[in-house]
Amino acid sequence: LQWVQHNIQHFGGDKDSVTIFGESAGGASVHFHTLSPKSKGFFNAAISHSGTALCPWAFSNQARHKQLAGKLAKLVDCPLQPSEEFRDCLMALPAEKIVGVLKDFMIWDMDPIVLFTPTTESEEVEDAFLTQDPWNLPSHVPWMTGFNKDDGAIRISSLTQGNVEGKFKQLNDDADSILPMSLLYQHTANNPDQVTQAIRKFYFDGADKITLEMVPQLTKLYTDNHFTKGAMEAVRQHSGPVFVYHFAYNQSFSLCSEYFNNPWHPGVC
Repeated sequence: LQWVQHNIQHFGGDKDSVTIFGESAGGASVHFHTLSPKSKGFFNAAISHSGTALCPWAFSNQARHKQLAGKLAKLVDCPLQPSEEFRDCLMALPAEKIVGVLKDFMIWDMDPIVLFTPTTESEEVEDAFLTQDPWNLPSHVPWMTGFNKDDGAIRISSLTQGNVEGKFKQLNDDADSILPMSLLYQHTANNPDQVTQAIRKFYFDGADKITLEMVPQLTKLYTDNHFTKGAMEAVRQHSGPVFVYHFAYNQSFSLCSEYFNNPWHPGVC
């Protein structure tokens, strides 16, 4: 962004008319820029498609990261403390070794879908990008954000592939643990069990089992949880001009149908 400010005029651009744009994790990154004082003045408007800093996969607190770091340290045989030695040990490892142990974090299907997310830094850290929880920070620049009707299909797709029966059996056998972990309220809800029961009642009519035939309901659940709620909460928090969209046109070349090539993925994602 600094480079753009210094050089945009050489490409016929106007440094006072810069819009940043991103989708999914990129959308959350754009939203983080609107919240961080370090990015102030580097752009004039922002667009976040299907992702904001308030989506549950986009941010987690330091306590959660310390838990994950402890497990990673054991898996790759690095000292956790002092943190500088942990960092240096990780940086000296081949990337393949770090990526190779990520499978040991998986609990159900491809979840947790995101492990190490952005988090807050200490105000004492030089050039810290984010020192406060994004839920406590307003944004002011003109901002467009929104989501697609079936964005949750991007997560549900893997449930309809591979060992489908085994995945649904594991879900139903241990739903009280899997749903809070998969939907990322395990460490944020005051009463995860109560939330789980409310979800089952609202999305699945209180059914005893969640089945493959309920993929449309699962898609709605993950769309609401992973995308819609984060977008709408961010809109409510935004203190500048805001433009919200909900894209629901189901065309024949939707990513849902073309990429996944599966009849269980109708809709727009």
